[in-house]
Amino acid sequence: MSGGSRIEIEKFDGKQFDLWKMKMEDLLCDRDLWSAIESKKPAEEAGSSSEKKIEKWNQINRKAKGLIRLCLADNILTNVMGEPTCRDLWRKLESHQSKSLVNKLFLRKKLYNLRMHEGDSFSAHLNEFNTLIGQLVSIGVKFEDDDKAITLLCSLPDSWDNLIVVIGGVDKELSYETVCASLLSEETRRRGSGNSSKVALAARGRQTEKSEN
Repeated sequence: MSGGSRIEIEKFDGKQFDLWKMKMEDLLCDRDLWSAIESKKPAEEAGSSSEKKIEKWNQINRKAKGLIRLCLADNILTNVMGEPTCRDLWRKLESHQSKSLVNKLFLRKKLYNLRMHEGDSFSAHLNEFNTLIGQLVSIGVKFEDDDKAITLLCSLPDSWDNLIVVIGGVDKELSYETVCASLLSEETRRRGSGNSSKVALAARGRQTEKSEN
């Protein structure tokens, strides 16, 4: 992707840090600048070899720091503009990624209270579910694969109960990926069934009109 490609991401303004951070990491890796986050400045030693290492580090650090700052909104930039290195800047930004107990409790409550209502799009519901899972994982919460699957199944409306029983009866250990695939297939089937019903209803309506005429 490097080699002159132009990738732009929305500037971080204090909201949805986890999503912005993931995109920023990808952008830094694409530009071969991620080492500025991972490594500290080399120690100064006598010799040209040491000077070259420091010069290379300074160059990468300047590029990475400049790239990150260009991806920050002014209200965030003013709070981090004094950080001396890219590594320091990144750590300061990570303070937005609160790991407090209150934040964990709030997100867990939001996840366990998440419910899909009858007639809602399962795909949209799954996106919201995965977003909450991602936010919790980013602040240190760990999920077993079957725990995610069970939590997702528990969030579905009653009309999905038959499929839930089938899924639970087939797999001794629930795979989140397999469960998601089954639920998405069911959504597609229901959508197709709904369209067929509408077509049949419209056809019956036309036949009724012809009979009356």
